[in-house]
Amino acid sequence: MDYLNNQKVTTVTLKKGKEKPIRMGHPWIFSGAVAKVTNNVTSGDLCTVETFSGEKLGIGYYNRDSAICVRMLSKGDISWTHNLLEKRIRQSGQRRDSILSKYTDSCRLINLSMF
Repeated sequence: MDYLNNQKVTTVTLKKGKEKPIRMGHPWIFSGAVAKVTNNVTSGDLCTVETFSGEKLGIGYYNRDSAICVRMLSKGDISWTHNLLEKRIRQSGQRRDSILSKYTDSCRLINLSMF
């Protein structure tokens, strides 16, 4: 299931020159970096993020109540699907297996900065 195909697609367009942190791998977009938001988006909605010139940077989820208005989930043209989410959760658990047995009995399984 491709989540963006099952809902209205909101596009968050960044101000000119504000795409650099995302290109460098930073997972957050602050509200001051946003030029415009299409549709009547609500907090938690998935959105595509694009540069001022229209280049797609990836997919994130929107939060209208925070200074961090988008948290990126994937970059480039990767579709945000159920299979991708499942794969990332599985990989996350596998990466933590070695530290759980040696150093602790608990840890954060999912860090939303996984993209």
